[in-house]
Amino acid sequence: YRLFKNVYGISPYQYLKQKRLEMAKIMLKKDNIPISQLAMEVGYSDIFTFSKAYKQHFGFPPSQRF
Repeated sequence: YRLFKNVYGISPYQYLKQKRLEMAKIMLKKDNIPISQLAMEVGYSDIFTFSKAYKQHFGFPPSQRF
């Protein structure tokens, strides 16, 4: 844990969360799938947790497509 945090500057959980959200952003731009399905595909158990994390990370909800 300490080695990972020293190398990447964030915890393993935050790193994984960031990667999931980046993948979700790419999928939202590219694919036309429902947000609930996308949330499941990137590893979130429900749309509410996904939407909250997405909004915190990017500053706008996933429903506000590009």
